[in-house]
Amino acid sequence: MPKNTNPELLLLPETNGCRNCGSEQRAAFCAECGQKHFTKRFTIKTALADFFSAIFSIERGFFFTTIQTLVRPGVVVKDYVGGKTAGYFPPFRFAFIWITIYSITLVWSGLLEMQMDQFSMDNSFAATQGQNEMSEKVRVFVQTYFNFIGLLSLPFISLASKWVVDKNDGNLAEHFIANTYAIGIQSAVMFIVAPIFLLIPSQLYLFSSFGLLAGVIFLGLTYKDWLNYSIWSSIGRSIAANVMGTVMFILGSMVIGIIIGIVWMIAIN
Repeated sequence: MPKNTNPELLLLPETNGCRNCGSEQRAAFCAECGQKHFTKRFTIKTALADFFSAIFSIERGFFFTTIQTLVRPGVVVKDYVGGKTAGYFPPFRFAFIWITIYSITLVWSGLLEMQMDQFSMDNSFAATQGQNEMSEKVRVFVQTYFNFIGLLSLPFISLASKWVVDKNDGNLAEHFIANTYAIGIQSAVMFIVAPIFLLIPSQLYLFSSFGLLAGVIFLGLTYKDWLNYSIWSSIGRSIAANVMGTVMFILGSMVIGIIIGIVWMIAIN
């Protein structure tokens, strides 16, 4: 069949109002709700153009935010919480994408399984059969939900982050934004260095330590430029926030696990 190139078929029905809220619209964007004024229907071409624009845009894109967060994380957070958001990829989406990319890389490359095997070997001499079965269940759980673990820890680390800084230095939501960007760029760095540890598996035990160090450094640099602390004060507060947040996350997970176990036992009885 010949391709239909009638330009009228590519146009949306004419309207004098915003297609989202119905208010009168004279500009490219609605003054009431911010909706962009569209005159043409979506096509595969425009959908792909929007996708690549969001990812590769120099002024506002995923890679631009990655580079900026890599070289000056505190400035990114300071801009974003100060209302200058147009130039940056939203923090939660930024972190989710990088955590997902990093998680897929770990699982598909076998790096995560190699780490868990190494941990199991280090502890196998004292493990009972029941402990080995539990270890296998933990392995399956981590491999299945690895990309969510970092996101679930965010509220705890953000709360700890708020506690370790001065009273008026950012509210809880702003610290959540700061830590979301930090964990996103931490995942990006770990994704970049993962192939190195695949090439030198004898140094695999350093991989997790490198990740922890990266997290501390990026949150510390965030404090430095966002809250104007000295570098050593920033790193010290970052260490305290990460340790406190991780402990709270582990304790919170244990409490939730115990509650779920009790409810499950009651349900089956």
